[in-house]
Amino acid sequence: MASVRSTTYNALFMALVSVLTLTGCLSLTIPSKIIKTSQQSVIKKANSLFPIESFVMINQEFVMSMNVCDPAASENCERKIVGTMSATGSGFIVKSNEGTSYVVTAGHVCTPASPGFGIDPSTLDIGYRIGLKSGFGREAISEIIAIDVENDICLLKSSSRLGPALEISDDDVMLHEKVYNMASPAGLAASLAVPVFEGYYIGDIATLSIFSIPAVPGSSGSPIMTEDNEVISIVSAAAVRFDEYAIGPRTRDLREFLLAHLPID
Repeated sequence: MASVRSTTYNALFMALVSVLTLTGCLSLTIPSKIIKTSQQSVIKKANSLFPIESFVMINQEFVMSMNVCDPAASENCERKIVGTMSATGSGFIVKSNEGTSYVVTAGHVCTPASPGFGIDPSTLDIGYRIGLKSGFGREAISEIIAIDVENDICLLKSSSRLGPALEISDDDVMLHEKVYNMASPAGLAASLAVPVFEGYYIGDIATLSIFSIPAVPGSSGSPIMTEDNEVISIVSAAAVRFDEYAIGPRTRDLREFLLAHLPID
């Protein structure tokens, strides 16, 4: 009887070991996502973080012109270009319809720098072209819908649909919560090759949220997200002498801006 009981226990023990071993092996499987490109090639993604299909690379060009008149004959005037500027930025899709997408970026990405001394800004006509390209390579041009100067947020509308939208978090970020960022620092992003980073939310200073993620020119407007890919802020600025100190608007300010300016279907 003891022998039968011992044999039974051994069998149960081996079965349990087998189950635990299989479970352990299964737990080592990395979640993956399959991406099919327009060239019909397949890319296997290691996880569901960093939804680059909703990321947008931004190229902006501004042309400033004004009337220049002959001092001896004030009626003799002609339009002259007095300045041009271009730069790169980042953004994300916040809403998509059949034929268009709405993109959030930093407010300063949508505005030209000061024309300089000796020129009255009120005398200038400013033309712009803001080009968009998604992380999957879809391209469009855009128009400016709204700018929040105080919180440095801009909303753009694209000429065609760029991709799926990201959700804005309903909750405020928690202190020392891990965060994720995809950006085009120094204009280095490319289709299916978007730089991605991770860091932490380290607190608020006045009306600004601070994150320990790297940021340089070109990162402006890039989304800062939770592990569920919900946006909690965007990169607006960075510390001058320490680039892993990114600054952005608070989640509630981003939500309020979009509630005020994002069209409702």
